[in-house]
Amino acid sequence: MIFNYSTKTKVISIVILVAVIIFTVVFVRYNNSRSNDLELAQQVKILANGLEEYYEKFNSYPISDTVSVAQISNITDKGFNSDGDIVYFVQNFKWTGGANYISDGKQYTIDFVVNNSWDSWGITKMAGGNCQVTTNVMMECINKP
Repeated sequence: MIFNYSTKTKVISIVILVAVIIFTVVFVRYNNSRSNDLELAQQVKILANGLEEYYEKFNSYPISDTVSVAQISNITDKGFNSDGDIVYFVQNFKWTGGANYISDGKQYTIDFVVNNSWDSWGITKMAGGNCQVTTNVMMECINKP
């Protein structure tokens, strides 16, 4: 059986097909972006938990000026990126986004950016927001200006 569709029907069918493909690509990219936000927040909290364990032992956090978390491969009883007897954190993953660590020894801050809205985190704008995890693994976020 041969179907003989009009040119108008063919054009409409192609336009609908292209629209469905574009919608699918946008939807997948949006979900991947949200997944990256969640994974980055989880990775930051893993680092923060290691810092808290370090603090319990030494009553101080590793002191550092602003440093990218990607430069922290481990935390041991000897500090950052040193071989030691006790390991508090090992970076056994690839960071899904950028984050920075800073500490004066008494408290720390890990700053990072999320790219989507997260009502439960207080980010209501689609542009995302700036987040930080601080001493005692406390997370706060604000909308991007």
